[in-house]
Amino acid sequence: MGKIFKEIFRVTVFMLILYLFVELYRDYKKNQIQNCHKFTIGYVILVEKNTKNRGTSFEYFVESKRYARTGKIYPFELPIGKIPVLYPCSDPDFGQLMLTPEDFEEYDLPYPDSLKWILPLIESEKSRSDQFFND
Repeated sequence: MGKIFKEIFRVTVFMLILYLFVELYRDYKKNQIQNCHKFTIGYVILVEKNTKNRGTSFEYFVESKRYARTGKIYPFELPIGKIPVLYPCSDPDFGQLMLTPEDFEEYDLPYPDSLKWILPLIESEKSRSDQFFND
């Protein structure tokens, strides 16, 4: 019993350290974006909603170099076409899809008029979710 407890304790400590490292790295990248950022155009390649590979795969170009990342899942159907990507000046590899007002609020940026067409999609999904949970 003591060996099992020690192993569980080790794994828990390791997971906690890993979690803290990831959070510190995210904060570091967020600060880089807030200090100096640029926008480019990205394209959604694939949206995976299964439990193994969740995320939105997208690509974008900075100075003719292609970057590919996987970002968060949005609760609405992503549009086909161009989507803004925000990245830090010092690290174009850390691009973030920027679609919702929350995405822009996270970096203290104003929500652009050019994306207001997506607001009805967000509201529609919120209504469906509210209806689902209220039934």
